[in-house]
Amino acid sequence: MAITFENLHTEEKHQLTDVNYIKRFILAGKSIFTLESIRTGKWFTYKVNKKEFKNRETGVEKIFYFVSILRGTSNDSDYTYLGTINPKFHLNTTKNSKISIDAISFKALNFFMTFLRKDELHDEINFYHEGICGRCGRRLTTPMSVSIGLGPICAGYDNPKEKKK
Repeated sequence: MAITFENLHTEEKHQLTDVNYIKRFILAGKSIFTLESIRTGKWFTYKVNKKEFKNRETGVEKIFYFVSILRGTSNDSDYTYLGTINPKFHLNTTKNSKISIDAISFKALNFFMTFLRKDELHDEINFYHEGICGRCGRRLTTPMSVSIGLGPICAGYDNPKEKKK
């Protein structure tokens, strides 16, 4: 039997179901996640990269979250720039966006973001991460890390007794 997204076990998909963990994961810095419509069976995989810029003159730091959509077979390199999101989960295109606001992938993410802004999740949309830390990009290995999508140091729950002196 061929492996498809639909026949993977939930543990292999790394589903997140808590709105606060999802919001934290998306804005962590290097998140990759999949939204799946339960009703239609369609799914889209997105990558969100955080970039910090400091104005040399004013010293003011700005943070941008750049969103791309997976559009090919390579999970590493086949992402196309979609737009930006802000910390309040508003999705916008820019002059460099390669995906239009009429694209289903844009509409799906925008729809999902409307629920995040209300601290809610939609009953018919599943959210999955791919088992790597949304902040640093390392593979997650502990049950707690997998359950929230962030490693212990990136999530801030590392054990002080295990820290190197």
